[in-house]
Amino acid sequence: MEKFKTISLPSWLPGCILFLLLILLTGTPVFAQTKISGTVTNNQNKPVSGATIHVVKTARYTTTDDAGAFSIEAGKGDVIAVSYVGYAQKEVPVTSDNLNIQLEATDNQLENLVVIGYGKVRRKDLTGSISSISGDELRKTQPSTFDQALQGKVAGVVVQQISGQPGGGVSIQIHGVSSVNGNNSPLYVIDGVVIAPPGNPGAGSNPLNTINPSEIESIDVLKDASATAIYGSQATNGVIVISTKRGKSGPPTITYDNYFGYQRLPKRLPVVDLPQFASLLNARAVVWGFDARPEFANPQYLGTGTDWQEELFRSAPMQNHNLTINGGDARTQYLLSLSYFDQDGIALGSNFKRYSVRLNLDNKTTNWLKIGTSLQLAHIKEAVSTTSNSVINTALSLTPDIPVKNLDGSWGGVTNTSGWVTPVPNPVGLAALNSDNRLCFRCPGHVFAKNQNPLRR
Repeated sequence: MEKFKTISLPSWLPGCILFLLLILLTGTPVFAQTKISGTVTNNQNKPVSGATIHVVKTARYTTTDDAGAFSIEAGKGDVIAVSYVGYAQKEVPVTSDNLNIQLEATDNQLENLVVIGYGKVRRKDLTGSISSISGDELRKTQPSTFDQALQGKVAGVVVQQISGQPGGGVSIQIHGVSSVNGNNSPLYVIDGVVIAPPGNPGAGSNPLNTINPSEIESIDVLKDASATAIYGSQATNGVIVISTKRGKSGPPTITYDNYFGYQRLPKRLPVVDLPQFASLLNARAVVWGFDARPEFANPQYLGTGTDWQEELFRSAPMQNHNLTINGGDARTQYLLSLSYFDQDGIALGSNFKRYSVRLNLDNKTTNWLKIGTSLQLAHIKEAVSTTSNSVINTALSLTPDIPVKNLDGSWGGVTNTSGWVTPVPNPVGLAALNSDNRLCFRCPGHVFAKNQNPLRR
């Protein structure tokens, strides 16, 4: 047998270890969080009310009061970020318990160019009501169609997802409901080409889903009645002007971007399982005095039964690929874009695919003449069987004692039509057997010639 030798530690060793720990702790700088205060003023020394105060790299926020004063938990070494609409954001290190911060006004947004129909003007020279969204802001949510991405980004514009179908219809109202039976959709103008608005956004298919959001440079929403002076009575419900990306002078640049993800139902409706359903029927049979089912005599021995929401809904993958070639010289600029988008719906039987090719070409033929083209070829494939057959409502009306498939391989469902029982089809079977596949080819585009010298006629 192996013998173990006992080793005794020196009596001074624990004291040395404790002494080293004290040195390490006292040598580490610790900044205590204290309450600091201050005021925020503009370049005219007037208080800025409602400015946002944020301690950088923390979750601590506050706002200034009517006098521009604020107080927040922070310590020396922290950095305070102050921001307010119309002023440049300013970061100030905490050096004392009282800070006086002055913001500088910025008018960069007033210098932005916006599209109004006749051309582009500076925002500060514009008198009409207009809202603008950049393409980068539009793509933050990775939408399948550009109209879905407008939701919550334009003040006063109501955007509603009418259809749950991937790439499905969206209802956009700029002036509210102006007609009970007519069309309340705005007018869409893409690179100068007027697109007919969707007649019924809830019909499943969306005529605007051919536009790839990755190709959009900016979107301008014309809200007031002055838009009718440009586009006529068809602009009564407002105008949405879409500008796609154009080529830029320089060596050829090849850009590829893609993303892949999954969509899933965040929350399911609470429903009873098979033992709970059996107990409910047993209690009902006791009250009625009939309609007792022998197979439900002992609910505790039953399985969970069929969860129709679990059977119908799925984790739906989606992917997007974009390849862009951009370049040109001082006279000719070009942009060629190829894209592929594929999205499955979270309900069985729904899918949306888009293949798109776009060519934007600009050529300065002479010192006064500019010609060009904007051309797109799009191919859409949609599977909309789940929407047309209302399989989601059907799944919520079936009970957990009905199997998805019977023992003989046939689809389960309520088929007893005797008495008061109403037949209910199997939603999984509907999604698997019934299909409504739609194909769409669109080639919107235009060729233009523009006089660059207004004095030349």
